[in-house]
Amino acid sequence: MIVDRGRLPEPGPTRPFAFPAIDKTTLANGLRVWTVHHTQVPIVAFMLLVRRGASSDPPGKDGLAAVSADMLDEGSGDRSAIDMHEALALLGAQFDTDIGSDATVASVTVLSRFADRALGLLADIVVLTKDIFTLPPARLFEAEVAQTIFDGRIVYQRSTETDN
Repeated sequence: MIVDRGRLPEPGPTRPFAFPAIDKTTLANGLRVWTVHHTQVPIVAFMLLVRRGASSDPPGKDGLAAVSADMLDEGSGDRSAIDMHEALALLGAQFDTDIGSDATVASVTVLSRFADRALGLLADIVVLTKDIFTLPPARLFEAEVAQTIFDGRIVYQRSTETDN
């Protein structure tokens, strides 16, 4: 058989692909949860979508939403940035933020056996005492974890004595 490497190969037949079903649920607090099951891979990806992005930047403060999203994993509550990254690394988790013009996504991907701990870390990162999208850049480090809710239960509640 002679192969002509100067030409692209002919495409093969189209393979069938069935998209998995999306289970849509709304929690009592109004949070909408969409779940897609892929049983072939033991990985869980939690993605939190916030319907605010770069277009929500105040006039004259272009990039504030992007900087705020990038700083989410730079310490939270009692955890410093190093503590946060070590906690993610111990789980083999990957934390990521993506910002678009109209939405921001914070996500964590981890082996399914560490899903509960990874979800707790994601909650610690994103449930803050201050709205980081409205704080002046110099005050972003004032935001701390307000509470962590897991499986419908509050598993961490920041003391109200220290709230400002």
